[in-house]
Amino acid sequence: MPGHGFSSFELDIAIATDWSIYRGEHFKPYVGDEFHIEGVNGSLPITLVEVTIQDAPILPNGLRPPFSLLFRCQIPVNIREHELFNIRHAKLGLLENIFIGPIMMPNPKWGEGMYWAATFT
Repeated sequence: MPGHGFSSFELDIAIATDWSIYRGEHFKPYVGDEFHIEGVNGSLPITLVEVTIQDAPILPNGLRPPFSLLFRCQIPVNIREHELFNIRHAKLGLLENIFIGPIMMPNPKWGEGMYWAATFT
């Protein structure tokens, strides 16, 4: 669509529900960007701080190497387990049904805050 301001990938990810086609490389350009976890009580701003990509798929016929997205949240939140959330990004749009949850051992290089991880296998 001319003039819509999104690349082909960005438009596809904004409406996709099949996460098996995406790779960690798709998210690397957005490290440092603000995303928002959306919930029934509003939106929580988080920052993508790291994308980690494994060397090879887990299974011999795997579609992609596993990857994880690590987010930092400056606002303390009382959520202690992984849950499905929608996450929104200004360019990527709505990322639906991301299984994300807090991690307990953040790396000091990422800065202070609460950390959330989403892993894709």
